[in-house]
Amino acid sequence: MGTTAAIMVFLVVGVLVAVVVESQPGRGPPMERAGRLLRKQQYVRDRRYCRNSRCSSHGSCFFRKQRYSDTIGCRCDAYYTGSSCQWDACDEEGKYKKVEFANNGHTYCLSFGERRTGFNKERQRCSSILGGDLAAVRDIAIFNLLKFHIGTLRNDGAPAADWYTGGRDIGNNGIFVWVSTGEVNTFEGGWASGEPSDVGSAQYSCIAFALANSLRFNDLHCDNTGGSFSSWVAAGICEIAPPTTPPIVEV
Repeated sequence: MGTTAAIMVFLVVGVLVAVVVESQPGRGPPMERAGRLLRKQQYVRDRRYCRNSRCSSHGSCFFRKQRYSDTIGCRCDAYYTGSSCQWDACDEEGKYKKVEFANNGHTYCLSFGERRTGFNKERQRCSSILGGDLAAVRDIAIFNLLKFHIGTLRNDGAPAADWYTGGRDIGNNGIFVWVSTGEVNTFEGGWASGEPSDVGSAQYSCIAFALANSLRFNDLHCDNTGGSFSSWVAAGICEIAPPTTPPIVEV
């Protein structure tokens, strides 16, 4: 057999051996075998995680086995958050004060406040974190309840000076609506004397409990994320209606 023929035979045999090795279960290149072993170990570890109930009583463990990596975590019940669903979203790490109102079954979450916030930012936070919307203060009972608890927040050292409700003069025509429902505000008993005083202003068109007005309504600036308002500390009041079907939140 010539040298060229011998080389050809050697290459063919090498290819056949590689094919046979690759096709055998549990065999293959070292890196591939190591990858399979790692995924198997991860699978066992993740299954053990769920068996040990690492999620709190307010969540359930979920596990998805995938080709290259597995997904594991906790599905939180409505209004709970955290890696193990351990926090009531309305009282996460002391960021909110939770107020429940028996008259309508709604929950109100009062933020402690921060700089560089505004109506839209507080509304987005309310929706994404708590699943609600800024509060519609429709009557004197809700007004007095929230006013009282805002006062206790101030006594506890909350820095906010004003608390946004969900009322806004969207058309800049003096007609305030509750953004959560679109209904026109007909409750006039919450306004401070001489308010609203900025009717027609596109900026000063948001209803808030104002510290300067003894925590009565004022039509305040809707955004203090910068400029001369950057040192002003404001907060939001989030209203959460009782769910008809509790949502599932993956964290």
